Amino acid sequence: MFRNFLLGLVTVLAFCLGLWGQGKGKQTAAALPEGPSKALVEKACTTCHALNLITGARHDAAEWKLLMERMVANGVSCFVEVGPSGNLTAFGAAGGAKNLSTQQFYIGINDAFGSDPNGLAFNSNAFTLYNKWASLSSQPKRQAVVRGQALFNNLPIPITGVAGLNDALGERVHNGTCTTCHDSPNVGNHSFPVPLNIGTTAYPGVAALDISGLPIYTVQCNDGSPAIQVTDIGRAMKSGNCADIGKVKGPILRGLAGRAPYFHNGAAATLNDVVEFYDQRFNLNLSARQKSDLVAFLQTL
Repeated sequence: MFRNFLLGLVTVLAFCLGLWGQGKGKQTAAALPEGPSKALVEKACTTCHALNLITGARHDAAEWKLLMERMVANGVSCFVEVGPSGNLTAFGAAGGAKNLSTQQFYIGINDAFGSDPNGLAFNSNAFTLYNKWASLSSQPKRQAVVRGQALFNNLPIPITGVAGLNDALGERVHNGTCTTCHDSPNVGNHSFPVPLNIGTTAYPGVAALDISGLPIYTVQCNDGSPAIQVTDIGRAMKSGNCADIGKVKGPILRGLAGRAPYFHNGAAATLNDVVEFYDQRFNLNLSARQKSDLVAFLQTL
């Protein structure tokens, strides 16, 4: 999302520079050109700056790009409510940082295995941010987000071979969804700090992951079992237990678009790679549209 967002900002800002130049040096503010990126600049930049400061600046496209990248790197957050699907609070949607700040959370909330301390039953529909967009049939980008949210909540996933889950439950296959682990409502955090090994640290790795630049650790346990090779030792570095090799805690999902690369070892360069990993790892057989819809939803978080 941020890459596309920055490109849109740079395009509009460079255009404004051209209009300023046509004014032969006069310090008059140029109007923003019409187009999809106009709303991005008006929504994001004017949160902190007057529009005439933007249109009157003497920067070329490369300088605007560098400036935008520095602002993001320094933690500027006034971009977060605008994405490829537009304003994340439009038409009654509940995206963006302000709504996130009011979201309820407590340890164990919406736990998928019956351990919510308030005794509440698990609800796989952990994300409801964009329910109000379901009726916007004439807006394809927002419809993609709605479909992606529904997939994230309810796409059946046959969870197998996940250390910390299948073995703990004594189930070879646990039928779940994305929200089985990313259960915190509208946040996507795992509400209990349970480290799991879903295969992101394995060596050799799943084809969707690029582990070519990662170190490979060979771990020999003292129980006589075969040596294990991983790209991240995970919780075992702290616990010293062989059962914890490769286990990591699932992260909060909000702000994903600005936090590439993904997974604890950075093996997924893009959100497309993340979705591809899950598709391959759990044999989901996702269609091209399902993958695209999931990415569209994840980009809004």
